[in-house]
Amino acid sequence: MIEPQQVTIYCAAYDGTSGLSHRLLRQAADTMDDFTPNPAEISKAVEEQLDTMSAQLAQNNLTLDDYCKFSNSTLEQLREDARPGAEEAVRIKALVRRVAQAEDLHAHEEDVAQALSEICRANHMTMEELQPYYDDTFAAAVEYSILLAKVTKRIRESAILEQ
Repeated sequence: MIEPQQVTIYCAAYDGTSGLSHRLLRQAADTMDDFTPNPAEISKAVEEQLDTMSAQLAQNNLTLDDYCKFSNSTLEQLREDARPGAEEAVRIKALVRRVAQAEDLHAHEEDVAQALSEICRANHMTMEELQPYYDDTFAAAVEYSILLAKVTKRIRESAILEQ
């Protein structure tokens, strides 16, 4: 069980729950003194961030090379800039795994069905249209998203709010 004193939130300038939730997760992850992120996991997270950025740029017919030219940087600089966020993402994933295990939280079949339904609704797709995209990686992302929501809720319920 999460002890309330493990996470303290200083609520001063937060206007939305997503920012508050992210800060809460970050603070909780920072309490994991016994966790050292694996360099390979960090490198993988950096590449995932660059892949995401590349996909976003591609929507405007741009590439990472184009972005580097516009921003007067290099791909190596982008990797270095992405490193702190990647390390944070690795720490938060570890936190989610630990809390989910400690609190016996799972992504149940009905949770997955609801998440897939929401994905379809948000993308104006049917389940049949989603099927070609639903592979092991997609399934793992859906499961992680469900666990992330459950862990975030559990941490929020256990947090002590201070002004």
